Amino acid sequence: MTEPFVISLLGEGAESGRPATLVDGKILVHTPRGLNPLDRLLAEAAAEIPAERIMTVLNPDAIVALAMRALRPDASVTFFHIDLFHVTQAARLARRHGFTNLDATCAPNLPRETEAPQLILMHVRRDDEAGLTVEMIRQAHAILAHGGKLMAVINNPHDQWLRRQIERAFGGLTIAARSKHGLVYLAKRGGEAIDTGHEQQFIRHVTAAWGGVELECETCYGVFNSGGLDEGSLALLEVMEEPAGGGAIFNPGCNWGAMGLLAAKKFDARRLLLVDANSRSVQMARRNGEKNLPGRVEVRHEFEGEHFLNDEDWGAFDTVVTNPPYATEMRVTEMFARLAQRALRRGGRMWMVGKNNIKMVELVHEIFGDAQTHNRRGYLIASATKK
Repeated sequence: MTEPFVISLLGEGAESGRPATLVDGKILVHTPRGLNPLDRLLAEAAAEIPAERIMTVLNPDAIVALAMRALRPDASVTFFHIDLFHVTQAARLARRHGFTNLDATCAPNLPRETEAPQLILMHVRRDDEAGLTVEMIRQAHAILAHGGKLMAVINNPHDQWLRRQIERAFGGLTIAARSKHGLVYLAKRGGEAIDTGHEQQFIRHVTAAWGGVELECETCYGVFNSGGLDEGSLALLEVMEEPAGGGAIFNPGCNWGAMGLLAAKKFDARRLLLVDANSRSVQMARRNGEKNLPGRVEVRHEFEGEHFLNDEDWGAFDTVVTNPPYATEMRVTEMFARLAQRALRRGGRMWMVGKNNIKMVELVHEIFGDAQTHNRRGYLIASATKK
C-alpha cells in the first residue's frame, strides 16, 4: 500500500495533534484541533473533478489547496484570500511541504490568470458577509475557463441562499456532496461572463465625522463595518488627547482608515501611517488617504509586527491609535501593544480600544509598566505613555 501524503498544520516541535485521513487514505492531515469538516467535504468532492489549473477562494486554511497539489503533482494550484495572514500562512505551509508550484495570492479581487482556472474551490460560512460572497461568485464565473467549474461548500446542509446566488451567476448547479456539516455545490461555466465583469466590486460612499471634522470616504464589502465609523473607534477618538509637537500618528489595524484619518485631520498631524492585513481595507484606506489627507498618509499592506515599520520608524511616532480585532484570542492585541511600545518616542502615547476587555488593560500595563482606563459608549479604552 502506498504511504499517504502527510499534511501538517502543527508548529515546530508540536506533537502529532489530531490526525485525520482524506480521499480514501491518500492524505494524512495533522491539525491542532482536528480537521475542519468543510475541508474534508470540499477536498473529497474536488478529488473527483479533473483539472490541472485549480484555485481555492477564501478558504480559511491551506488544507484543500495542499491536498489538490498532493493529489495532482503536475497541477497549478492558487490559494487566494483577501487577508494577508491566511496567504502568508499558506505560502509557508507550501514551502514546508516542498510545493514549488502552489501560488499564494492576496488581492482585493480574484486575479485573472494567464491561463484561466479550470476548477475554483470556495469556502462559504452561513454567517459570512453576503455581499462579499456574491462578488466572489460573480468573479469566479468571469475568470473560469470555458467549461470550468465552481465547487462551493457551505456549513448549512439546508442552505437555499447560496444555491440561489450560484444559480443566478451560472444558470444552474448540482449538489456534489452532502453531510450533516454542510453541502457542496457544483456549477459549470458554459457561457460568457455575466454583465458585471470580473472586476465588479461595490463601492459604498460614507461620511466619517468626529470633533467637527467630516471626511468623505469609500468602503466596500469585505472590510469591518463598511457602513461607517464603528462605535469602538468613535469611543477611542472621544477620549484621545491631542498629540504633542504636531504629531506623527501610527494606526495598526487601520481598516478602511477612518479612525486614523479623523485623528490626523483633527490634530493636523504631519504624518499618518496606516497598516492592515486585509487587502480590501488597504485598497480603501489608500483611496481615503489620497482624498482626505494628500501627501501626509502612507498605507502599508502587512500583518506581522516586525514588518510594519522601517528601522528609521522605531521611536518616531507621537501617538498610536488602534482598534484590534476582538476574535483573535489576544494575539493581535498583544502584537499591536508591543509594536506601539517600540514605535513610540519617549513620552508618546498609545490608545487602544476593546469591548470591555480587562485582559487588554492587563496586557498594556505589563508592556508599558502602566495603563489608564477610560469607559465610553460601552467600550473600554486603555492608554499608556512610553517611559
